[in-house]
Amino acid sequence: MNTKIKYIHITSVLLIIFLFHNCASISKNIRVKKQQEPVEETKDFDISPSILESFLNGEIYYMNKNYAKAIIEYQEVISQDSSSARVYFQLAKSYLNLNKHNQGLKNLKIAKRKEPHNTEIRKLLADLYLQKDNLNKSLAEYKYLYQKNPDDAKIGYRYSWILTRQQKYDTAKKVLDDLYKKHPRKANILKQMTRLNLKMGQLDSTKKYLDQLIQLKPNNEKYLSLRGKIALGEDELGTARFIYERLVNLNPEKDRYRKILNDLLINSTDFNKAEKYFKNQLKSSSDTSNYINLINLYRKHEKFEKALSRINSGLKKYSDYSHFYFLKGSVYSSLNKNQKAIKNYQKAYQLSPDNLQYAHTIANFWEKMKNFDKSDSLYKELIKKNPQDAISYNNLAYSYAVREINLDKAIQYVNKALSIEPKNPSFLDTKGWILYKKGNLKKAKNLIQQSLENINNGNAEIYEHLGDIFHELNKPEKARDFYEKAQKIEPNNKRIQNKLTNF
Repeated sequence: MNTKIKYIHITSVLLIIFLFHNCASISKNIRVKKQQEPVEETKDFDISPSILESFLNGEIYYMNKNYAKAIIEYQEVISQDSSSARVYFQLAKSYLNLNKHNQGLKNLKIAKRKEPHNTEIRKLLADLYLQKDNLNKSLAEYKYLYQKNPDDAKIGYRYSWILTRQQKYDTAKKVLDDLYKKHPRKANILKQMTRLNLKMGQLDSTKKYLDQLIQLKPNNEKYLSLRGKIALGEDELGTARFIYERLVNLNPEKDRYRKILNDLLINSTDFNKAEKYFKNQLKSSSDTSNYINLINLYRKHEKFEKALSRINSGLKKYSDYSHFYFLKGSVYSSLNKNQKAIKNYQKAYQLSPDNLQYAHTIANFWEKMKNFDKSDSLYKELIKKNPQDAISYNNLAYSYAVREINLDKAIQYVNKALSIEPKNPSFLDTKGWILYKKGNLKKAKNLIQQSLENINNGNAEIYEHLGDIFHELNKPEKARDFYEKAQKIEPNNKRIQNKLTNF
């Protein structure tokens, strides 16, 4: 096709560059093609002016992002001579720029067949396979490219990324280790090293590379957040506190970061630092949450008089805020001032009658005081008011089991709780304990063991229950083992101590 176009702003020098560069490329490809045809005799080939004109027109259209016209010109070249890999490559890129991926892929494959060692062609082919989520074919291309040029960080990164996606972790690690030695401060390589080691469960290595990433990008919220999560999981509370302090400074509006930091400070052994921090927060804003953080810090460290003083200060400003009364009740409960405790619990519940936490706390408090008429009555009232209140069903059932009364009714209640939350470990333990009281030791053991499987770090009461069951089954060694596990969690529990002493 001899379509005429205007060469606007194209100098004669640029035209000469096109002419020499592309003539040489096409001429070379044509000659190779002729030599590979055994039937025809090898001879010199002169490029026709029409092929050259169509190719140059295609290049100029491509440069000006007129891909549809570029395609027409490249196709005209191919119709006259189909031996040039470059023409197919340019044609493929034109199709891809028009989001015609199938045509692009078709022409890229032809270009690859004509020049199988052309890394430019294979890079684009690898990326196109990756875009189409054909990981196997993309991996094959990147493997070739990586072997061809192992120092190319971008190729190595992509290759290792696909290997990781396909869970070929060992090979990915070898590639990344080699890249890391050559490019120890490239963020994308460190990022991939972090991701791979995390998937492999190698937390020490994960932390190493993640810390290096944070050094490169100290304000990257994503990296800091991941480091904070790992620190929490590894119980590195000092590191976690440092990380979340930075996260709160970077993003003070994110409540999740502030909540985690508050919990870390409340549970910190550095009471003075935590107190200073929460006092400063309260000075900057007298919001109820800042009062509560300081109150919870005092409760955690058993500074009950300070806690009461801060609660009373808060009540002067927020006289109808129910949670202050609830916290006041918990402080009086810790001080064994039961009448004051129940008075404040009830005040909190009166101000927030739909708050189930307050209602459950009051019922538990009546149980603790062995005022079972009031606790039973409140649980039944809660069940009637909210038929989906699984906790009330469970707690009433467990209370019956402990008192060894109404066991058939207790089974009905706990079954209702389990119908709402089938895998709740507390509910499974309750049912097991009721069955234990009814003498069905085998089913009781199975249920309580199932309960234990749903708890990450064990539970003293559940361990104690299993100890009791194995004791009844005349398996003292297993019973002792579970009592000892319970004691590790609650070393000051006199009931467990007595059971171990009696062995």
